[in-house]
Amino acid sequence: QFKLPSRKHKSVTKPKVVSWEISENKKVLSLKGGKINLAFDRSSGRLLHLKNGNKTVISSGPEFNIVRGWIDNDGVKAMPWHWTYQHKLLGKWTNAGYQELAEKFCGLRHKTSSNETSIELGYEYTGKYPHKKIKVMFNYQLKQDGSILLKVDCNVPKGLPDLPRLGIKLMLDKELDQLSWFGLGP
Repeated sequence: QFKLPSRKHKSVTKPKVVSWEISENKKVLSLKGGKINLAFDRSSGRLLHLKNGNKTVISSGPEFNIVRGWIDNDGVKAMPWHWTYQHKLLGKWTNAGYQELAEKFCGLRHKTSSNETSIELGYEYTGKYPHKKIKVMFNYQLKQDGSILLKVDCNVPKGLPDLPRLGIKLMLDKELDQLSWFGLGP
């Protein structure tokens, strides 16, 4: 028998409890918890910034994104007739108007409970089928440990042709050069 080397375990410290302070006016909803500061535009629901101390982490987004696959194996983009040809995915995609969706901001709500503060933002997106709205709900959960959980629900009505990829996009500060993704998907 021999002794295996082991790592020293760091002692686990209890996270600090963060109290989220809310301030608002007609244009901006601001939240501050510890060093974290975020602000939302009340007229569009857009996140204006997320800062850690004086350092901007997110400079724009997250926002709903619908994108067609980058590999052009369903139609040749250089051939104009493929953009409307109904037997190709590219034609179905452009005829549905996915490349130019109209966005409607439906509102912003915030509420505070004993263990978190939440911000809900609702949007509707329409292409060439105005009666078939893609509904998207962003729910920010601001936890007492200072973490922020974002849940995005997307409700796509039946009958829309061949959906491309649905997701979110955001812009990080350009000085951030290391990233760990803890979400689902690639």
